[in-house]
Amino acid sequence: MCHIKTPDDLNRLLRRNEPIGLLAPGVLIHRQTIVDIGGYRGQFRVAPDLDLWTRVAEQGHLILIQDAVLMKYRLHSASNVSANDTLHLIEREWIKAGMCARKERKSEPSWEMFLQQWNSAPLLTRLNRKRKMMAKHLYRRAGQALLGRRWFRGGYDLCLATLLEPKYVLSRLQMQL
Repeated sequence: MCHIKTPDDLNRLLRRNEPIGLLAPGVLIHRQTIVDIGGYRGQFRVAPDLDLWTRVAEQGHLILIQDAVLMKYRLHSASNVSANDTLHLIEREWIKAGMCARKERKSEPSWEMFLQQWNSAPLLTRLNRKRKMMAKHLYRRAGQALLGRRWFRGGYDLCLATLLEPKYVLSRLQMQL
């Protein structure tokens, strides 16, 4: 999830082509805004919310997240995102590709076109992606283990994630502490 406290935070994410993630049950939004942008799009099996909120923000609508915790969000290994972690991370990259295409006034790549480009990247690029995806997977798994009081497993996964992508893990920890 994003930590968007100011309009500058939102603009920074959009400039970096970072999809906007919000907990849908906690969102208050004008219904017509969602209707006008076409609502959820069916081609996203695991990350339709990332696509929706990103398109809302790209249309110039302000998205902010308040500091007060009004809802407890249950994390579990059977959730759609957790059960399809790799697909979620790949769909996130597809959403980024769509963001870039929209900025350049080009048509968004289809899933098939995106996968073809994704899989035909140079070997080192593909290996680097795998490293980053594994770090994100391990970070998520560490969080679930720590919430379940499985301290050794959580610590182990957190250490591995940090070794694979220290900047990602440390920035996430800083936001969450």
